[in-house]
Amino acid sequence: MFGGITHPAAVALCRKLVEMTPSALECVFLADSGSVAVEVSLKMALQYWQARGEKRQRILTLRHGYHGDTFGAMSVCDPDNSMHSLYQGYLTPHLFAAAAAVPLRRRVG
Repeated sequence: MFGGITHPAAVALCRKLVEMTPSALECVFLADSGSVAVEVSLKMALQYWQARGEKRQRILTLRHGYHGDTFGAMSVCDPDNSMHSLYQGYLTPHLFAAAAAVPLRRRVG
């Protein structure tokens, strides 16, 4: 956690989370923000394919989604209704699936 720096409460929380989940889920990663969590998950997915010897680089994501404001997170945000369009030439192109026909939550605003 946080570059190898941790504390007893975080270790206890991680142990409890591992106990609560199925046995195949035995690792926990804590992040300090949602953007960092998305960023790390993207890197983990890409590292998985790299370790298998495959050069997969595109991520499947949903339109109308917001995943954070770091570069990796922005690259999987909605390409039409977010800051994505401001950085179009710099962000990795991904695959955008249609959003759910029925909203999962009520839109705000």
